[in-house]
Amino acid sequence: MILEALKNLFEDKSTLKETAEDEGLGIAAGVLMLEIARADDEIDDLEKEVVIEGVKNILHKTNHEINEIFKKVIAVVEESISFFEFTSLINDSCSRKEKYDLLVILWKVAYADGQLDKYEEYYIRKIKDLLYLSQSDFIKAKLEAKP
Repeated sequence: MILEALKNLFEDKSTLKETAEDEGLGIAAGVLMLEIARADDEIDDLEKEVVIEGVKNILHKTNHEINEIFKKVIAVVEESISFFEFTSLINDSCSRKEKYDLLVILWKVAYADGQLDKYEEYYIRKIKDLLYLSQSDFIKAKLEAKP
């Protein structure tokens, strides 16, 4: 249901299917990032900046386009009930390296406010499992992202 809504967000606004798919992947990754930021019940400004920068790095869009996409991410997060819809889209479209890079970004979001909350770590671990990444990847990404 959420995945279908995510796809529908772009079908009428994009003439190129590839552009819509890329934007959908950016939104899926952005949703996961924002969920990590929300895990401690607060979205710090630094966490928000890291999420926006992460989506920008994935999509390579202008600041205005990224702000519009971020609004879509927020709307999708409010309706989401599971990580599965987003991780399955990422699994279908991304390489292991790209999924690992996303894991690093998730850790950067978790560390952005200067505090690593137990729920942030828990959610990153769940996402790691849903992306079929190893415990070794989990630890390496955590160490790579640590300030």
